[in-house]
Amino acid sequence: MFLKLLRLAGFLVLFLVIIGGVLGAALSRVMMLPSANSQNEYVYLAPGQGVLRAAYLSADAARSWQVRNIVLVAGVMGIERQLKAGEYELKPGTRLVDHLMAMRDGDTFKRRVAVPEGLSSAQVISLIKDAFGLELEGLTEPAEGSLQPDTWFYERGDKATALVARMQAAQAVFLKEAWETRAPGLPLRSPEEALVLASIVEKETGVASERPLVAAVFVNRLKKGMRLQSDPTVVYGVNGGQPLGRAIRKSDLAAENPYNTYVINGLPPTPIANPGRDTIRAVLDPAPVDYLYFVADGTGGHAFARTHDQHLKNVAAWRRVSQR
Repeated sequence: MFLKLLRLAGFLVLFLVIIGGVLGAALSRVMMLPSANSQNEYVYLAPGQGVLRAAYLSADAARSWQVRNIVLVAGVMGIERQLKAGEYELKPGTRLVDHLMAMRDGDTFKRRVAVPEGLSSAQVISLIKDAFGLELEGLTEPAEGSLQPDTWFYERGDKATALVARMQAAQAVFLKEAWETRAPGLPLRSPEEALVLASIVEKETGVASERPLVAAVFVNRLKKGMRLQSDPTVVYGVNGGQPLGRAIRKSDLAAENPYNTYVINGLPPTPIANPGRDTIRAVLDPAPVDYLYFVADGTGGHAFARTHDQHLKNVAAWRRVSQR
């Protein structure tokens, strides 16, 4: 009798081992099952949502996973209560176990909004409004020049106001540091004036190597009490932070407004755009040249001149090129 019981127990153990092995192998296959999506998909688990919602969203995105299997695997892994809210990128062929680990670790997908140098604050706000996934409540247009151009990362559900605050904080910190290391003898009384001039330089040239030269022209003109005569300030005075959409007219050049540097002396009252870091550096450490004039040269850059006569020759050359 004892031997029969022993044999039965042995068979039972063997059976359980086999069943356990089969179940373990099956579970392993489920955990390692790759997603069948053909392009990147995005799973957004909102705050307060749990494993069942995560399973439905993930199964829909992956194509090859089943809801019950996702819940089972999360339970076996002991992470069903550890999934973090956020947006997760599901690349083609991602294994279920890796996807769940990402949700456990909060390895969320970072979205981005690229803010080029020289945009007005109104234009930057338009970019932010068009960016997917930001919460726009309370968003207002910030002060001109206060936003730092860069590629800014955020997560779905973030507040746009917080993103703007980050842009402003970065610009303020950089401006303060750059001002403290400025070249001596500049005709600028404050970091705010440097920001105004940098915004003008930013709008005048898109050629990085020219920024210190254009900055030098305006610095030299300010030192001599000459008007800046910058076309971008005219445009800003006419149309604020939006493109003019037409050529500048003589009436624009003669318009009485605080931004028209053909009419006013010195700097306009505020920046006319959001300048980048390199342009701020250029204004605070301009090239050691005595240029007072510049004009487009037909190649995307500018021709610089020390005298008005030379400038007129450069203007004539530009007109010949532009009329071809």
